[in-house]
Amino acid sequence: MIKKIQTKKGFTLIEVLVAITIFMIFMTSISSAYLNIARGQREANAVRVIYSEMRYVFNLIGEEAREKTIDYGCPGEYGSCAKLNNIPKSNYLALISDDGTKRTVFLVEDDIKDGIKKLYYYKEVKQVGTNVWNVADGFKNGYEEIELKNIVLDNFAFEISPLVDPFNPDNIGCGAIQFQPMVSVYTTIRGVNSDVSNFKLDLQTTISSRVYNHQTNF
Repeated sequence: MIKKIQTKKGFTLIEVLVAITIFMIFMTSISSAYLNIARGQREANAVRVIYSEMRYVFNLIGEEAREKTIDYGCPGEYGSCAKLNNIPKSNYLALISDDGTKRTVFLVEDDIKDGIKKLYYYKEVKQVGTNVWNVADGFKNGYEEIELKNIVLDNFAFEISPLVDPFNPDNIGCGAIQFQPMVSVYTTIRGVNSDVSNFKLDLQTTISSRVYNHQTNF
């Protein structure tokens, strides 16, 4: 009786190479998709951080602009206003409280070295019955820089409206300027994080004062 010897058939070298190639293509596609998703998440997080930091700047200016009104007496002879006479109007925003005793000034300066803008602010208080202005608490060293960690300012400018004080008695009869004082802020920001190094955005906001019965000629 003749016994049949059964041999187990394996994979040929070509079949193994084809299987490995298919597997590598599959893994490459999966890895590429994962990397794209991860990169997209990093970029989205970086953009959220940028918006958050810019929102902080706008909120800081907005809170002051709503609680106070445009200081139409600035530039002037006293306090911080005396230092603003030779500065372009688009580079600063002077705000004063309803009773004329508290002033906040935002100032934009050029950083020549880095070719960007830097934003500072300052607060002072007035001695009642005098023209003497004293530094407010927290600003003993002068203007404080509003530090930005995730963005740089390629441009930053203020624009006030109306251009003259609508509350001044001499201007009451001029209907063309009888509008609530407001300030518009224009800026161009750029991300510094490597994930959003090409991210650039133009932003604009307008804030109206909530002071309605004020005269700024103190």
